[in-house]
Amino acid sequence: LNKFELEELQQKALKALEESEYKYRVLSENALVGVFLVHDEKFKYVNPQMANIFKYDNPKEILQLGSFLDLCHPSNHALIKEIFEKILNSKDEALHIEFSGKDKYNQKLEIELLASRIEYQGKTAILGTLFDITEKKAKDQIIRLLLTGIKESPVAIIITDSKGKIEYVNPAFSKISGYSKTEAIGKNPNILKSGEMPEEFYVNLWETIKKGEAWTDEIINRKKDGSLYWARQLITPIKNEHNQITHFLGIQEDISEKKKLERQLLQSQKMEAIGRLAGGIAHDFNNLLTVINGYAQLLLYSSSEDDPNRKKVEQILQAGEKAKSLTSQLLAFSRKQMRQIQKLNLNKVIEDYFPMVQSLIGENILVEKQLSSDLWTIESDKHQIEQILLNLIVNAKQAMPEGGKLTIITRNVTLNEEFISENEGARSGPFVQLSITDTGVGMDEETLKHIFEPFFTTRGVGEGTGLGLSTVYGIVKQNDGLIYVTSAPGHGAIFDIYFPKADGEDSQTTKAEQSSAEELFGSASILLVEDDLDVRNLISRSLSYFGFKVTAARDGKEALEKLKESSKKFDLLITDVIMPNLSGQKLADMVHQSHPELPVLFISGYTDNELKSVPEKELTNFLQKPFSPIDLAKKIKDVLNG
Repeated sequence: LNKFELEELQQKALKALEESEYKYRVLSENALVGVFLVHDEKFKYVNPQMANIFKYDNPKEILQLGSFLDLCHPSNHALIKEIFEKILNSKDEALHIEFSGKDKYNQKLEIELLASRIEYQGKTAILGTLFDITEKKAKDQIIRLLLTGIKESPVAIIITDSKGKIEYVNPAFSKISGYSKTEAIGKNPNILKSGEMPEEFYVNLWETIKKGEAWTDEIINRKKDGSLYWARQLITPIKNEHNQITHFLGIQEDISEKKKLERQLLQSQKMEAIGRLAGGIAHDFNNLLTVINGYAQLLLYSSSEDDPNRKKVEQILQAGEKAKSLTSQLLAFSRKQMRQIQKLNLNKVIEDYFPMVQSLIGENILVEKQLSSDLWTIESDKHQIEQILLNLIVNAKQAMPEGGKLTIITRNVTLNEEFISENEGARSGPFVQLSITDTGVGMDEETLKHIFEPFFTTRGVGEGTGLGLSTVYGIVKQNDGLIYVTSAPGHGAIFDIYFPKADGEDSQTTKAEQSSAEELFGSASILLVEDDLDVRNLISRSLSYFGFKVTAARDGKEALEKLKESSKKFDLLITDVIMPNLSGQKLADMVHQSHPELPVLFISGYTDNELKSVPEKELTNFLQKPFSPIDLAKKIKDVLNG
């Protein structure tokens, strides 16, 4: 080539190089990523985006920095120096890393870097691009937290597509439903459908969420093993940027335990309300029966054996005694019975009562006893335990019309957490267990729901009052015990009762000798307080019949006035417990302020906790209505004799 041709080629090459540099500079100057060139640890070139990322006013400010490390967070200085040295000493491909930088105001940035070695003015340099990923990293952290929260959440979370096909379930879903993630994905949520909810319930659900609205309600679902559970469920649509539904999010909380507690509370409230009603009825009836039975007995006392009306009076008294038994059962259910608490050995009570059991049960039923030899002591009323035995044995007999086997079992048990979790209302601790089992017809679930309600019976008309098992329930609860029933049609029934273990030994005493009628007469002066006129008149006549001197008052206020005005000394105060304005307990407290030595005999159809300030073990001076005149005379003798 001649000289002119060579100069022409050089000019063309220089022009092409200038054009190429211009194109790359324009591309770099307008790039959305930071572009830089580093030589000898100093920036030789940075594009405007570098200034934007690190919040400098212009690229020149960055070029004036002493080192590229001025854009790095101090915690990453060593790492970046090591990376840059590696790039300079290597002919490998570009290196890609993430590191922490800092802006002009020392605010931390998260940076993604791609850098490689190039030749710059005959020397090695580093050309790189970087992205500000601070916001992306923050969003990633939020996503990680959300995913962790979903994974660790105690509530089930389900995501379906717009057609209802499951795309995601969290571990809680598997724990609650029993379906694994693999088993659930690709299926429809109707795998949980229980059949317990009406069809319109599901129609309303789908209509709501298809309209783009959130749906929430309580629902009964079915687990993989077939068992049912209650759930509070929320389903909400997920929409895209065009407001179109793409997915559905379902959140489901297992509320079976909550529902169980609600049922317990409702049952407890229902039984408490029925108990209050039963107690109130018993109180009124006991006043009436006190009058009816009392006058009947007075008539018998005053009539001769050959009196033609004697049989009629005896029939009145027999009917009154039956009514008395009914009110006693109502009081037992309502837990208003007064008790004579003592330490009892349950085996001894059963053995003493066993002759009565054999006479009740009949010849076609085999009775078997399995009584633990080292049974713990319980604290209760012996008569109440006998009521439990009587009612459960009669119930078992009626369940075995064709005969069968009745088993009475006692044993010591310590109830643990497993028992508590499986039995409503249970608590831990040592108990004496009484089990009575039969091989009768059994009961279905619906019957089991109602067996302890007063007047509920599966017997025919005239075959039972429906108070037997409610009496058992009331007595057990009054004794702070537990009662559970296991039964199924055709498989008999098991009644398990748990009495709290008591400290100390059996303190049962033998019955006192019968008093003769003559021994019941006396001459003591008695102040009688009773708000019911008929009862007050009956008691006054009865006491007069036995020789006592009676001063009657209709309420506590009148009693205090008579006590203050009377010149004679009273030997005994007899007062009803439930009275308007001033209860029997309050009256006794006021009387004892001026007459501390005066003994008090309380009488009542039921106490309604009016005597709660008096320890139950000390309530020996109490007579339950309805009582007969002779019962009253015996009690007065006991009180006056100390």
